[in-house]
Amino acid sequence: IYIDQLPTTLKQLRELLAQGEGPQFGKLAHRLKGESGAVSLKTAWDLAYTMEKAGKENRLSDIDEPFKQFETLAPTFEAELRKYMETLGT
Repeated sequence: IYIDQLPTTLKQLRELLAQGEGPQFGKLAHRLKGESGAVSLKTAWDLAYTMEKAGKENRLSDIDEPFKQFETLAPTFEAELRKYMETLGT
């Protein structure tokens, strides 16, 4: 599910950031953080945590960098998760 929903989640986050909706961005980043943690993606969790905190505090300027990093690393997160799933036989 994480892999399937990630592109949509990133699109929604991008839109919320463009609209200046920090608190809503923070709520969605919170969900992304939980999902990242549930699948043991530590770097994704760390970035989502940073985005969540900045969003909830409406510090939009502090969201840009971690969000860009997350978007850049998203294919790596997906690859790591797929590799992990292969070891489980799923």
